[in-house]
Amino acid sequence: MFMNFVDFTDDACMNMFTQGQESEMRSIFATGNPGNSFLNSSVCDSSLAAGGPLPEDTNTVDVSLAVYPNPFINQVIISSNDPVNDLGKTKRLFDLSGRVLRVQILQSQKTTVNISNFTSGIYILKVEGGSTPLVFKLGKINRLIQQNWLSGVLPEMILNIL
Repeated sequence: MFMNFVDFTDDACMNMFTQGQESEMRSIFATGNPGNSFLNSSVCDSSLAAGGPLPEDTNTVDVSLAVYPNPFINQVIISSNDPVNDLGKTKRLFDLSGRVLRVQILQSQKTTVNISNFTSGIYILKVEGGSTPLVFKLGKINRLIQQNWLSGVLPEMILNIL
């Protein structure tokens, strides 16, 4: 129950008080009694509420790397918009259990990562070396899933399941 003001709510809870409880509450809010001022108070008036200031944007990370395609079949390309700052950063590829699968230093503006020998699933790519590490979630799919998705068969199958 969110209110206990006898019949101030218009629902099934109105009948859960005894006649004595109802009389007691009505007497508290009667004219001249202490609860009466509550009925005319503007303290709980939401129309007087003012909005507070919005928080400042603390996300100042400039993402200079692009990772594509996602989802992928055999390889992922890491492309840098800022090679001066991105070259030399360390790329780590993790599975969902947190196991490191591959570590590599970015040595060119465009790096291809061959992941053809991994099973389909979700992988985490973490690029470190700057002030803030960049983390990307990648999905590996097999060629059959991609062909079905592009032909519209897979989305139609999913919609039929739902």
